[in-house]
Amino acid sequence: MKKKKITVIVSILFGVLLTVFAVLSTSAYSDNDPLITLSYLEEIFAPSLKDEIIAEVSGITPAENEEEYVPAISESEETPESVDSAESVENVDSQQFDESKSYTLLELSLGQTVMADSICEFIVRPGSRVAAISPFPTQGIADITNGVEVLSGETISINAYCLIPRGADGRGLSVISEKAYIMIRGDYTIG
Repeated sequence: MKKKKITVIVSILFGVLLTVFAVLSTSAYSDNDPLITLSYLEEIFAPSLKDEIIAEVSGITPAENEEEYVPAISESEETPESVDSAESVENVDSQQFDESKSYTLLELSLGQTVMADSICEFIVRPGSRVAAISPFPTQGIADITNGVEVLSGETISINAYCLIPRGADGRGLSVISEKAYIMIRGDYTIG
């Protein structure tokens, strides 16, 4: 009698599981499915987004784009504005331009501070301990990697991409270990 009850219960559970599986598998492939699948992104969304971007940039409709490329401004035409902008780009000091894109590695000692003079990005390297400096009680340094706000006096995580959102407002870093290595980009003052 006991075996029969267990067999009946197992059969009912198996039937319920089979029914649930069948319902879920048919609804997973329906047109009304609210989830975005990889095939939708690759086959429908990406091509339509590409067509829209090309149309916006070149000033043509997606249907025209498939036939031939027509630039919005002829490549052979040079307007006074385009000539002036080309000359101004050539006059920019290329070394200064490249430096603004790269990080500088700082080797700092215990007690030294780095204060942001503009928006600064930085990464604290392993073996370093650095604390945030901020005159604001609820605002500090944005730890983008971990998604937190590091307030004044709190230790900044190593290898985390951090951002000081405004310069010259009293925010910076203070070294609390013997040596600290920081990769930084932006304008700053070491004290």
